[in-house]
Amino acid sequence: DPPAYAKSQRAVEAAVAGYASLNRTALSVLKPGGILCTSSCTARVSGEAFLGAVKEAGFNAGVDLQLVHQRYQPPDHPVLLQFPEGRYLKFFVLWRAQSGL
Repeated sequence: DPPAYAKSQRAVEAAVAGYASLNRTALSVLKPGGILCTSSCTARVSGEAFLGAVKEAGFNAGVDLQLVHQRYQPPDHPVLLQFPEGRYLKFFVLWRAQSGL
């Protein structure tokens, strides 16, 4: 496993900004009709926050994205309801629309 992008709660905001920047860079070379696969293995960054970073990246890149598929860790890594941070792995597949915003 790669190291966590945010090792403390104080680092979460910077991690989300980093994910937005990283995905913005990827979108700058992704052609219309292309597929973006992006993931996070950072427990402190929720799926909603990570998807928000990807949405921000698309907005800043001036491209429309459609969420095609989302996955989390496999069944051999169950998530306790009392510990939502246990849902550490987020994986999204997005399609870049043919025309931008």
